[in-house]
Amino acid sequence: MLVTLVACSFDWDALDPRIVPDGGAAATGGGGMGGSSTSQGGGGGSSVGGGGAGGMTPQYSEPVLVPLISSDRWDEDDPTFTADGLELFFNTDRDDDNSNVWCANRASVDDDWGAPQRVEVASTPMSETNPAISTDGLRLWWSRTVGVDDNDIFVTTRPTRGADCADGWDTEVPVSELNTAGYDTVGAVTDDLLLMFFTRSPEQNLRQVTRPGPGVPWTNEEVVTALDSLFVDDQPCLSTEQKPGDAHK
Repeated sequence: MLVTLVACSFDWDALDPRIVPDGGAAATGGGGMGGSSTSQGGGGGSSVGGGGAGGMTPQYSEPVLVPLISSDRWDEDDPTFTADGLELFFNTDRDDDNSNVWCANRASVDDDWGAPQRVEVASTPMSETNPAISTDGLRLWWSRTVGVDDNDIFVTTRPTRGADCADGWDTEVPVSELNTAGYDTVGAVTDDLLLMFFTRSPEQNLRQVTRPGPGVPWTNEEVVTALDSLFVDDQPCLSTEQKPGDAHK
């Protein structure tokens, strides 16, 4: 897949301070909003944030394919990490024509990832995309296709983390207060689990919701006006584009 990076400038001072503390980020989530940290050695999840009010000026090393995860046969997308960098969740179409959520473990951030496994609760005949793992690894959000041009956000939990990232997940439940007849796509959730970012089509606005505590329904939905312009020349910031002939995704 050809990756296209589109430059964007944002009003960082207008953002919630939880996602740009000291110029860094405290959010973890999927890559659907262009915020994924895909470094093989990095932990701490996907980042929503950057170098402060002057814009994003990160310095990245030369990208390399991640052994066992990346392939030239299937699509792998939307990586999201636990804070310790030992579990990786992503969506891929490697087992059928639809995308499903898979995960992989490693013993330390210096080790390679193990063979990926399918997360059964987030793998159905429908398309499952945009996973967002909480930094403690106990909650997993993602988007599922439930109809024509209709994606809903789902969540599952587990009481503890074991040796296998795919084990222990409870039956998924829809995040009903956020789901509409449109394309609802989870983006990122802050470490304290009290602030979520997501997008919804056809508007494609970046939205945020809050809640007073984990497990409580999300409320106070609003457009993040500081990041309301997610598109430059009709291309999303930090977007992925399909290569010619890649029409199945």
